[in-house]
Amino acid sequence: MSSLARLARRFSKHHNHDAPDAKRGGRLLRTTFAVALFLVSGGLITSAAVELFFRYRESVADIAILQGEMARGAAFKIRQFVLDIEKTMRASTQTQETVSTGLTKAFRFQLLKMMKNTTAITTVVATDIGGNEIVKASRVELVEPEHLRNRASDEAFLHAREGNPYFGPVYFVRDSEPYMRIAVPIEWFAGNVEGVLVADVSLKYIREVVSQIKVGNSGYAYIVSQEGDLIAHPDISLVLQKRNLRNLGQVQAALAGGPGPLGAQPNFFGQQVFSAYATIPDLRWAVLVERPASEAYAPLVASIFRTFLLLLAGLGMALLASVLISRKVVHPLGMLRQGAAHGRPASGGLYRARAESYRADEGAEAVARRATGDGGDHPGSEFVSRSPPGSDHCGHPRSRPFEVRYGRHHRVR
Repeated sequence: MSSLARLARRFSKHHNHDAPDAKRGGRLLRTTFAVALFLVSGGLITSAAVELFFRYRESVADIAILQGEMARGAAFKIRQFVLDIEKTMRASTQTQETVSTGLTKAFRFQLLKMMKNTTAITTVVATDIGGNEIVKASRVELVEPEHLRNRASDEAFLHAREGNPYFGPVYFVRDSEPYMRIAVPIEWFAGNVEGVLVADVSLKYIREVVSQIKVGNSGYAYIVSQEGDLIAHPDISLVLQKRNLRNLGQVQAALAGGPGPLGAQPNFFGQQVFSAYATIPDLRWAVLVERPASEAYAPLVASIFRTFLLLLAGLGMALLASVLISRKVVHPLGMLRQGAAHGRPASGGLYRARAESYRADEGAEAVARRATGDGGDHPGSEFVSRSPPGSDHCGHPRSRPFEVRYGRHHRVR
């Protein structure tokens, strides 16, 4: 029993001596793996953040390019709409009958024909070179000869008499419907101005052009004048309210001809929108195309969400791999450190414990033989010492097993 007690104390001594080193070694390795995991995770997160930042910038730039193209397309159509009215007015003065007879009362037939073909014209009047109204036609009022007047001081007449077309500012009839005035010179021969043709044009028909512009699901386009008045919008009620949008940042940038805001801006409803614009220099108008930021950001948010899920999956796999590698590496390395600390293989403690156990068994067997009278002193007795396989009689490891017999006959193998 005393041998077993000594063996237990010696084994516990070795175990207690090696425990702190193993704990320190395990803590060091875990710290190393934690630092490696932190660096890998930091690299992934930083790469993802940089990628998302540039993707956001590219998305905003793509939105601006797309809406800018739509705005320029709308500006071209609107300008063409107004120029078509100007060409129609010029063509009405170039008929053979008008050239041959001049500006007479019969010219009213050409004015009525022009108004029938161009529904946007509500009132048209022809004046001579002195500004006196010769003939007039209107959809909204009854024209009597005594209602004709002199327009010599009108800006439209003065500008067109110089041989250039005139596109006047936007004004509102009854504070609801937008109008503009167009004037063209009456020239039967190039450079020979015989009079001026002035027309009042309703701009409510421009809404048809604006309504055809679709930007995503809920995007829209609208037109503002140089003063910031809303001229055309898909919602005609906003135009009839004579809204002025000059306080909006995107409208100010459009009228000033600046580069425009890159980020989202509030519209006249307070909703955050992406805006792009194009100007019409001849008319001094601006066409703006807006799209809600929530809709514009939807593909980007979906892409960010997918990237975030992939990032989480990568971090989870890195963490799992770190834990598994730590468990597979920490314990074997701890055994190697323990063995190196005692100058023996990591399993040397097990060999020593087995050797001491065998010696304890031999001592117990010798005591039992002496107690029965077979002490092994007579010539025929023999004492057998068994050592553990792979060890000598002192318990040290050997390359092959052996046994030693003491007595009259002995054999070493």
